[in-house]
Amino acid sequence: ARDESGVVVVHCPSGQACSSFPLRVTTEAARAASAAAMSTAMVTTVEGYTTARMREAGGSSVRLRLPLVTPGSEAFLESCGAVSLRAQGRVGFLSGLAVPRREEGTTVALEVVVLARCDERFREVTQLEEDVLRQLLPERSCVDVRFLLPFSGLEGPLLDDVDAETGNSLGTTPADAERGRWLSDKLLAFAGHFESHFGAGRVVS
Repeated sequence: ARDESGVVVVHCPSGQACSSFPLRVTTEAARAASAAAMSTAMVTTVEGYTTARMREAGGSSVRLRLPLVTPGSEAFLESCGAVSLRAQGRVGFLSGLAVPRREEGTTVALEVVVLARCDERFREVTQLEEDVLRQLLPERSCVDVRFLLPFSGLEGPLLDDVDAETGNSLGTTPADAERGRWLSDKLLAFAGHFESHFGAGRVVS
């Protein structure tokens, strides 16, 4: 279905983060990040969705291929961070947590967990599921991305070279049996930093 302006309508039911992967931030924090204009938007291209490493952690994501690196973005691309992104043909930005993906030592893409699914009381926001991401951000469509906040010191092995399709690292990572939990803990730490920077001071519990 499309609205009167011709834009595809994407339905996203309300929901809460699951107990095994309680990734969530306050609605205030998500809105503040979405509205922040801390950098000029970079046009990226959707190249795929959730990698194996992200799925093992309990996350859903969209993979965005970067254009040639623009001045001022090099430092940000060295770490994971908060971003805002806007789907093709849309007006508003959504907030997210971005994990850089490298090929031969160079960051070429971002894997982004999009924080845009509200609970029934509109107090907290969790990640969009992959089926919604596929509707909102179709493969090969253009997506505007703004870099908001680097999470310095938290990147660790997340930044090793990773196979685009499988999500398997080409470098040194924790044992496979623990990889999902390790990445899950990292993403929850990122969400805490996101909340402390963009939130109104209320601790999500």
